[in-house]
Amino acid sequence: MLKAQLRERYRKLRASFVKAEDGADPSAGQRLNERLYDFLKSQKGTWATYVAAGSEADPAFAVEKSSHITWSYPVSLREELRFYVPSHSTAFVKNRWNILEPDVDSSLEVSSQEMQGFLVPGVAFDRQGGRLGSGKGFYDRAVGGLGALKVGVAFDVQVGPQALPMESHDVKMDFIITEKEIFKVSTGAGVRV
Repeated sequence: MLKAQLRERYRKLRASFVKAEDGADPSAGQRLNERLYDFLKSQKGTWATYVAAGSEADPAFAVEKSSHITWSYPVSLREELRFYVPSHSTAFVKNRWNILEPDVDSSLEVSSQEMQGFLVPGVAFDRQGGRLGSGKGFYDRAVGGLGALKVGVAFDVQVGPQALPMESHDVKMDFIITEKEIFKVSTGAGVRV
């Protein structure tokens, strides 16, 4: 199956899942954030996160609770991502895709080489660490070649049993965190509930 077809399939699957979860207590989003926070408690330094768009898994609660970490957010400039620590919680503006990102005029830029880790959104993931993004390659270019941890954040329905089609420039994740597990890619070990 081509990447475009897979993106369409997983976007629909994710949107249906999120709609079905609406009103669940605790919701998949709450369970995901609890698991993500458990993971982040042992981390330190500067990390990158993101503001969720549409039906993406939203890490905001875990990020807010992890005040021991300095959080930066991506800003899309031309064909690359740069990372900024916002000066305050309202220092965000909408970009050309209507996604919130830090206002560069009131935020501090941080080099991606300074990051200890990245929370990475995606349309789909596989158990080999493969990630299918939106197709623009922003994250692959931003985190490729860095030694920082790359943590895919997704709902369990976004993690497929089959390997995703990968190209040489596609960056693999070190961990994938869902509402059901923290999966360490290199060992194939997960803590599943």
